[in-house]
Amino acid sequence: MRNWYEIKALASGTAEIVIYDEIGYWGKSAADFIAELNAIKDVTQIDLRINSPGGEVFDGHAIYNLLRGHPAHVTAYIDGIAASIASIIMLAADEIIMPSNALVMIHDPVVAAHGDAEALRKAADVLEKLRGILLAAYVARTGAAEADVSAWMAEETWFTAEEALAAGLADTVTESVKAAAVFDPRKFRNAPRAALQNLLAPASSVPKKKQGENAMTIEQLKAQLQAAGDQQAALQTKFDAQAAELETVRASLAEATATIEANADMVAAGKAYKAKLVADVIQARRTLKMIGDTPEATTEAEAFIASWPLAQIEAEAKNLAALAANPSASALNGNTITTDEPGATTSFRNTKED
Repeated sequence: MRNWYEIKALASGTAEIVIYDEIGYWGKSAADFIAELNAIKDVTQIDLRINSPGGEVFDGHAIYNLLRGHPAHVTAYIDGIAASIASIIMLAADEIIMPSNALVMIHDPVVAAHGDAEALRKAADVLEKLRGILLAAYVARTGAAEADVSAWMAEETWFTAEEALAAGLADTVTESVKAAAVFDPRKFRNAPRAALQNLLAPASSVPKKKQGENAMTIEQLKAQLQAAGDQQAALQTKFDAQAAELETVRASLAEATATIEANADMVAAGKAYKAKLVADVIQARRTLKMIGDTPEATTEAEAFIASWPLAQIEAEAKNLAALAANPSASALNGNTITTDEPGATTSFRNTKED
């Protein structure tokens, strides 16, 4: 599998780190890098070899912090290019050595973001804070004025070895080398074409692996394809099961929502029915001169009757309707109407005579 770094232990407490590709890519993250380096014990010297166009900003910054705080002495060798976040990793070294045709590039950090306006604003805030952190690292290493370094970053500035030495980005310049072109430098805005051509070896000059080295047999390839197919089928089955479960939950939620809405409608209808009964009772009592005509009397009577159970209000409305139709005692069929409550003008009891 392609990898952007390699870490190995050498003799006498020395570890070698080779970063020769885009940082954070090919399924490997800074967490993997950190775990591998921490697994090497009793390291007193780290040789850091860099030929990288940069990569994931947060991964690169995490590696910078790790190397910066490591107890070992770190020597960085710029075997080709240390661009973008790779130049930040370079700054973690105690000593930086550059061949005369090597290059260093620094620029403002860039991150990919998507979402609504609020999400993009938050991404911009994070990016601005990250720029400040990287700016401080360059300033601390070079001793240059913050305004100058900020201008370098904004303009995507490329430094030759001699320029890097003068700017404080390198400590030693050595003889020129040829570096393998493992990335496309054309993606950079201000990449110096002539310097890159002088540095990067054509693909034909890069040593090739011997025939059969790390070769994969047809059977191994078939086995890998079969395993990948089985994994995909398993994932599809899991996805289908989760989709079915989600559909069941949605159906249950829809049913529960319908029940709640139906109950709410029933409650609202019941309240409206009770309010109408109370209004009918008040109107009948007012007609029969059983409560006063003042708003206060009406309000008190409404509050009192509304506190009754629904069945009691229904009975009262029925009795009052019967009394209004036939004021005689016999019209009540033995039912009783009492008016001992707020707002009443009189108190009487009508009952059917034996």
